[in-house]
Amino acid sequence: MTSQRFLKRIHVCGTLWFLLCAATLLVFSLWQADLHWWLIFSISGYSAVLMFFIFTVYLFAIYQGVVRNQTAAEHPLSTSVYYIALYDLSPFLGTLAGLFCISSHSNFASNLNTVLQGTLATTFLVWTVFDPFIGTIETFLPTSAAHRKRRLARVHREKEMQKRKNEQLLCDLEQQERQLQQQWQEQFAPLTKEIVPLLIQTDTHEDVKERMIELGAMAWETGGITCMRYFHQMIIAQTHSVSPNPVIDTAAIWWDGIGTWRKPHSLEALYLEPAACDTNAI
Repeated sequence: MTSQRFLKRIHVCGTLWFLLCAATLLVFSLWQADLHWWLIFSISGYSAVLMFFIFTVYLFAIYQGVVRNQTAAEHPLSTSVYYIALYDLSPFLGTLAGLFCISSHSNFASNLNTVLQGTLATTFLVWTVFDPFIGTIETFLPTSAAHRKRRLARVHREKEMQKRKNEQLLCDLEQQERQLQQQWQEQFAPLTKEIVPLLIQTDTHEDVKERMIELGAMAWETGGITCMRYFHQMIIAQTHSVSPNPVIDTAAIWWDGIGTWRKPHSLEALYLEPAACDTNAI
């Protein structure tokens, strides 16, 4: 773990050095061109697309060097400590290569340009050419291919197991819901038959309202808002079965404030036609 952290720090330092060299080379080129930036690349031409592509490739190489999530069984060479060290030190190795190529007869500007270009060229070759090439070659090795096949098969089995678990969980939830609805049906069916004849009367008394509120609180304590909605649907269905005339959904009004039950804001939702099958009460 310590060596991996150390190599990552080297990679970050190499990346910063690479970016510094790239920025210096750009500024140096602009200075040599008398700040005529359109002589370096044209924003409206193909060079801008090429520069953007190279920049994104560099970003991917930097990200890959930091994360480096390859498995040693599939990439035995590119995951070794020596290879990673060579990969991370490539910007500094390019600088050393540029220093070896400078000439004592050249001026400072020419020598600086050689060092910067050596850094960029070495980093580009190692990060964006050699590393993907070596990684591709590793995938064709017999041991790597066999391990990748086993890994993909294991991932496929895990996905299938997770899928079956989710399907079983869904079936269990549906079964529990059906059992709850059956229990609610058995519990509230007699209460529905008791309260509906009182609700469809033209003049309901205060004791009917109190009884309705009591039943709503019972439904809330039994199963929360879901149970209240189910009980409410039972009341509406029973109301339509015994009353051919339109009635007011007094249950939706009287239950307002019980738990999370709220009466409808629209008056039309409280007016139950005989052909209606549900209510918009929430």
